[in-house]
Amino acid sequence: MKNFITALTASAVLLLSAVPATAQDNDSDISWGGEMRFRTASSDTSTNHTGRMRINMAKELDQVVSTFMELQASGTIGDDLGPVGLHQAYLRMNGFGGDLFDVQAGRFELNYGNGRMLSKYNWNDTGSAWDGLLFQHATEGHTLDVIYTKAVADQPLVGSNGFGAVDASTLAGLYYQRSIAGWDSDFYALSREKMNGDTDVTLGTLVEGSFQGFKLDAEFASQSGETAGNDDTSGSVVILHGEYDLGGEIKVGAGYTMADDFTTINDDAHFYNGSMDLVGLNDNLNDLAVYGIMPIDGNWNWYGVFHSFTEGGVEPAGGDAIGNEIDFGIWGSVGEHTKFWAGYSTFMDGANHLYSAEDADSWFFAQVVVDF
Repeated sequence: MKNFITALTASAVLLLSAVPATAQDNDSDISWGGEMRFRTASSDTSTNHTGRMRINMAKELDQVVSTFMELQASGTIGDDLGPVGLHQAYLRMNGFGGDLFDVQAGRFELNYGNGRMLSKYNWNDTGSAWDGLLFQHATEGHTLDVIYTKAVADQPLVGSNGFGAVDASTLAGLYYQRSIAGWDSDFYALSREKMNGDTDVTLGTLVEGSFQGFKLDAEFASQSGETAGNDDTSGSVVILHGEYDLGGEIKVGAGYTMADDFTTINDDAHFYNGSMDLVGLNDNLNDLAVYGIMPIDGNWNWYGVFHSFTEGGVEPAGGDAIGNEIDFGIWGSVGEHTKFWAGYSTFMDGANHLYSAEDADSWFFAQVVVDF
C-alpha cells in the first residue's frame, strides 16, 4: 500500500509540474481525469489481488494542437505496485495539408473495430500502448488511418493464451472504416515485424450491422509471412457473431470462431475466448459460444456464456476436444463513477488435455473501477 500511495503522489506531482506557474489564466482549459481499479482473482491453484491507478491531463493549446498525458502504476496489492510509468503521451495536430489529415505523434493506445484484431487490452493491468505516428483522414462518410508504431516493451501485447507477451517490434499499415448500405465496414492491411525477426502481413475485413432484429457481425483475416529462418507462414481466421434482443433488454447471442495457423496481433482475448484465458486464436482454436444477458434493474445485469473449444488443423492423438467453459457473473454501477464486475468460471477438460486445464478447473474474480 505504501508503494501505491507513493505512486499516486508522484503522478500528481508530475502532472501538476507540467502546468506552467504563469499560466493560471489557462488552468480552466486543462481537463483532468483518472481511474482506480482493484481486482481479486482466485483459481484452484492461486489467489492474487492487483490494482491499477491512472491520472491523466488533456490540454487544447489552440484550435490546431492538443496534448494528452496519462501516468499509471499497477501491480500486486500488498507486495509491489511498481513504479509510476508513462502509459500515454501524445500531441495531436488537426488540419494538416489543407485539412487533408490529422497527425497524432507520441505514445498512445490502438483500439479498432471490436477489439478482435487491435485492442488496448484493458483487462491487463498495464494495458497496451504503442510509440509512433498516426495519420488520420476523416470525413462524414469514411475514416482512413495510416499507422506506423513500435510496441512499448513494458506494456505487454496479448500472448497466444491471452497473457501479456511483447511479440511485435514494429506495426505499420492502413485501417479504413466506412458505412456501406447501412453496414459499418472496416478494411485493414497491417504489416508486423516481431522482435524475433519474424514478419507477416494481415489483410482483413469486419462488417457489422442489423437485420430483422438481429445484430450481426463477421470478421475475416488472412495472414502471410515468413520466420527469421525464411520458413513460410500463413494463416486465417473467421469470426461470426449474432445477437437478438428478446425485449426488456434481455439478449441472447451466439458466436463461432475458427482460426487456422493465425497469429494474433493484439486482440482482446479475455472478452472473447473464455474468461479463464486458457486458449487463444494462436492455438488453431475453434470456439462455439452461446450467451445470454438479463437485466436486474436499471444498473445491474446477469450474464452467462458457454464455450465449446476444439483444436483445428491436424487432430491430436488424444482427439481435438479441448473442453467446455462456462462463465457467468454480474456487472453494474454503484453511483455515477463506480462500476463493479464479478464472475465465476468453470472448465470441463476434453480429450486433448493440451492445456493441463484439469489443474485449474474453476476461477473467480471481483473488480471495482472508480473513474474521476
